[in-house]
Amino acid sequence: MARMKYSKAEKLAILALYKNGHQSIADITAKFSV
Repeated sequence: MARMKYSKAEKLAILALYKNGHQSIADITAKFSV
């Protein structure tokens, strides 16, 4: 299994943004994959 390279804080930030609907999963993924 590939492990996520995000820290716990980053995961929480991504979940918060996704739940708030301010950004799509694609937008969030693009920002963290740069």
